[in-house]
Formats: sequence, C-alpha cells, structure tokens
Amino acid sequence: MLLNELHTDWRQDNTFTYRLGLIEYQCKVKYLPFGLANKENYEKTDLSKIYTPVYHFEFEALNNDKTVYQSHWAMPYSLAWFLENYSDSTLEALVRFAAQENGYLERITKANRELQRGTQLSIFNLPL
Repeated sequence: MLLNELHTDWRQDNTFTYRLGLIEYQCKVKYLPFGLANKENYEKTDLSKIYTPVYHFEFEALNNDKTVYQSHWAMPYSLAWFLENYSDSTLEALVRFAAQENGYLERITKANRELQRGTQLSIFNLPL
C-alpha cells in the first residue's frame, strides 16, 4: 500500500477529544511529523519501503492538575498491519487502538481512580 492511497482524512493533522470517567483527554495527530522536503515522492512509496514514522500521536489529559502525557510514533509497518486487519476503520479508530496498545488508557484509568477516591455518593446525604 502506498501512503497516497490513504483516504484524505488520514493524511491531515487532527485532534480527537475523549472522556474517561472524570478525566478529559485529547490526542493530537500529526501526519508525516518530519515534514520531508520531497513529500510527493514519499507518498508514492510503499509502506514496506518507509523507515520513518508516519504519524506522531500526542496524548494529554486536559482537566487534570497532574498532566498525564504520552507521545507515540506510528511506524509504517504498524500502519500496514492495522489497515490490513481493520480495513474499514477510521483514523480515530487507529488513535483509540494506539491508546490501548501503548498503555495510555491504563494510565488515564489509574488517574481517574485517584480522582474518584473519596468522592463516593452517600445515600444518607441525599435530600428526600
């Protein structure tokens, strides 16, 4: 597969925002982070012949005092594998997959548990 065969949505920078419990986080997706000078030739190259990352993902918690940040590079072979196994998916599906695979969702879940400590609802404080 060639990079220029990707749908145009996959070849643009994007930002996706999510919520997990009390934590809101986002992923900024940067396409071709190295900004290669000869982009046209690069996009006409087969994924198996590319040795630099195709995407850079920046995961960051937005509404948390303690920032939960993680950077992730998507290499061409990972992209080829993902597209082969999830051919009808979107760039957002790749972002969600990367968040799961690189452990970011686990870190957000842990931070969410810490925030929720001591905030359990008491049935005795509810107005009747």
